[in-house]
Amino acid sequence: MQVRLRNLSNGDIVTGTSDSTGTFQFVAPEGNYVLSTSLATDTAEQKLRVTDRQHIVNLTIPSRKTVHIEQPAISVSQLRIPFEARKALQDGLAASTKNKMKEAIDDTNKAVDLYPQYATALATRAILERNNNLQQALIDAQRAIEFDPNFGLGYVALGSVYTESGRFDDAVRTLNRAIAIQPDAWSGAYEMFRALVGRGDYSAAIIQLQRTCNLVPMNFPFLHLAKADVLIGLNDRASAIRELEAYLKEAPDSPESANATMLLANLHAARSRSQQ
Repeated sequence: MQVRLRNLSNGDIVTGTSDSTGTFQFVAPEGNYVLSTSLATDTAEQKLRVTDRQHIVNLTIPSRKTVHIEQPAISVSQLRIPFEARKALQDGLAASTKNKMKEAIDDTNKAVDLYPQYATALATRAILERNNNLQQALIDAQRAIEFDPNFGLGYVALGSVYTESGRFDDAVRTLNRAIAIQPDAWSGAYEMFRALVGRGDYSAAIIQLQRTCNLVPMNFPFLHLAKADVLIGLNDRASAIRELEAYLKEAPDSPESANATMLLANLHAARSRSQQ
């Protein structure tokens, strides 16, 4: 995808092409610019001033597609983020997809050490650490937003940390901001689902979970488990049974399969008793 950087002082235009993550860099002297990009007939642009304090700018183009990548935003990185920091973060993300969590955290730590104001790395570390170091995760998420107030993933990370802390109202408020910035990102919808479940609002939660299923770019069997939990909260045993059966069919050897099998048996037994 192409991005243009136009110098407002002399009209000079520099163009660049993003990599597979939607990230790229410009070398630009200090001054005032307009940054723009387009996707099909949709465009996004933002005015910015490049100084020694300028770091990351995010442009978001809403997508009309039902299914989209997790972060449908175009992140435009200035040269001040070292290549080594960006490479360390990419290594961390790759490790997390393979469930190598220690390696993922180590790589993300390296990215933050190399560039302490790296909003994407801070938000990623907050999500990775939220189950082990909640206080540090909160600090990282808040710092990500401080360094880039228009970065959707930062609000997703902060909302997720609030949910883990039991601050469900704060989580919902924060995630509303994340969804406003990136309405087609499945991560925002999923974290909103988790916050609403924590608040006990199952009817609203099931709507967010369905949005997640519509937006997620691939089949994630664990979403069947999440939906089963909500359906149990709504006293819809028949639908919960179908979701658990779907999960066990798609992921029979997963670490959660034993618990899912036990829960399914309990639901069948409860259903039988209610029919007697």
